[in-house]
Amino acid sequence: MKTPYFVVHPAIIAENYRLLRDALPVDRLYYATKANGEAPVLSVLLAENAGFEIVCADEMEALLALGVRAEDMICSRPLKTAEEISRMYALGCRYFVYDCERQYELLCRVSPEAKKIVRINMRFVSPHDLVYGLYPEQIADMAQRGILPDGYTFYIFERDHWTEKLDAVFDELEKLILVRGDTAPLWLNLGGHYVLPQDDTQGALEKLHERVAHLRALRPGLTVYAEPGGCIVNTACDMVTTVTETRNEDWVFIDADKNLIRNQNVRVEPLGEVRKCPPQKWYFLDSLCSGNIICDPVLGFAPQVGDKLLLK
Repeated sequence: MKTPYFVVHPAIIAENYRLLRDALPVDRLYYATKANGEAPVLSVLLAENAGFEIVCADEMEALLALGVRAEDMICSRPLKTAEEISRMYALGCRYFVYDCERQYELLCRVSPEAKKIVRINMRFVSPHDLVYGLYPEQIADMAQRGILPDGYTFYIFERDHWTEKLDAVFDELEKLILVRGDTAPLWLNLGGHYVLPQDDTQGALEKLHERVAHLRALRPGLTVYAEPGGCIVNTACDMVTTVTETRNEDWVFIDADKNLIRNQNVRVEPLGEVRKCPPQKWYFLDSLCSGNIICDPVLGFAPQVGDKLLLK
């Protein structure tokens, strides 16, 4: 089989999904398909009754072909063309995110029956975070002009001071909900970029539960989602790759882009016979010659051109 290719471990995907589903205060998880959209991965999550977050009509068509219902998909990509929205809308998507007034007007025109969810720009509390979204005061200004979103979403990309950032965004969410003056159904999407539960995230998860519970009390019937991706699949997919070249007695080039490597603690194991040597550090780089070091493990064998390796 041509390399690189992934070896998927369905049981680990299912376990990771359940761990996160039980850890987050949500009514449902929507798996971010862009993290890994291969059919074996999607099929495992479909069996777990996951929803799916998509960014384009091609992803939606692939999911429909697997048997996923359109009503089990949401599109959270904030920047979309009229053509892309129209395609997804025609296929049955009824949930879109906007991050500016022009996008809201576009959604009203080409997807009138869809839920329109506003993305909050987290730079008001995290200056180096992603640039998408409207600031809370801009959302409030639109509300004063009668433009009420069907829900709110945020995405905390930088997790330093995570607990404080959660407090800040929920403070603003409470203000935005209190001034709405309506009782329409409301959705809250907690975004993505989560990690599996561990000791150093316990405080943030407890804060998230606390603030979501308070918001549910403030707005009965609130529906809460989240859309994790990488943390579900990163530890569940190994990659088989081939050594394409070696240099400097410790550089190893492989036929894999660094962007394909999702696990930050990569282990390298040989597949087949290899040349043994005393343990030493090896620097693995992609064959695009971009200078990206993928990993630098200490190995007891010397990789040779043509060797097949398993990256775990």
